[in-house]
Amino acid sequence: MDLPNFKDEKLFQKALTHSSYAKEYGVPDNERLEFLGDSIIEFVVRDLLFIKYPTMDEGEMSKRSDLIVDQSQLAAISVKLGLPKQLRLGSGSQAERENPSVQSDAFEALIGAYYLDAGIIAVCEYAKTIFRPLVNRALDLAPTDPVSALQEYVQANFGGQLPEYRELSAIGPDHAKTFEIAVYINQECYGTGQGNSKKEARKQAASNALYRLQPDPVSKLQEYAQAHFGQLPEYRDVSLQGNPPHQIFAIEVLIQGKGYGLGEGKNKKEARKQAALAALCHFKIKS
Repeated sequence: MDLPNFKDEKLFQKALTHSSYAKEYGVPDNERLEFLGDSIIEFVVRDLLFIKYPTMDEGEMSKRSDLIVDQSQLAAISVKLGLPKQLRLGSGSQAERENPSVQSDAFEALIGAYYLDAGIIAVCEYAKTIFRPLVNRALDLAPTDPVSALQEYVQANFGGQLPEYRELSAIGPDHAKTFEIAVYINQECYGTGQGNSKKEARKQAASNALYRLQPDPVSKLQEYAQAHFGQLPEYRDVSLQGNPPHQIFAIEVLIQGKGYGLGEGKNKKEARKQAALAALCHFKIKS
């Protein structure tokens, strides 16, 4: 996997400029490019899904698109391209180089910058080479984040509805805001979350909602697997990203050798819970 060739090196540097560096040195950051790249990535992935799966309905395509462009997938691509090593970070923010959220944002900014540098045809072709392998195995992807897992659970158990996320507050200066977001199902709040971005706050809110709906997902999955498969689930380490304090563990849960859920967390216990929750959503098991 290679980086695209830029005609304008300044655009490439801007794509790698974190807000901490921008504030420290008085230069533009990569957040506008990130916004642009996010839209391009979503378009490319949905276009590939539309062509690859001609009978897939709108709801399923939307779900598969979300799984392909979630933070963990984009962070992994960013690492393969070597972007974290090249990030321009403020002197007090060097640890952010290992943060999957920052890694993901850098890749989105890269795509936005390459669009401005080379045009829509070139950036779409480049993005397609990256995402086509993921689209080709889209049917095998399990939710890797709590937002996707909660969406699957709610659609299966609440009459096809979707969770609704509401912003409760945004506190602090523009470069260091803390967002608080609540997730509602049937007009009832099931969880709240905080984070340095709306995306992080939504993930925390979704995770808390899932724990309310499934307070002990590991035990629940164990009961289900024993009753329906005659054996216990197996949890397998998939990957470990970053260094403390931004370590992210990824664990897959298998039953009879087949993967039914992938979970991520700041420790293995949390990752196992997320994997079990994803599997429960796959089996459409209510609490």
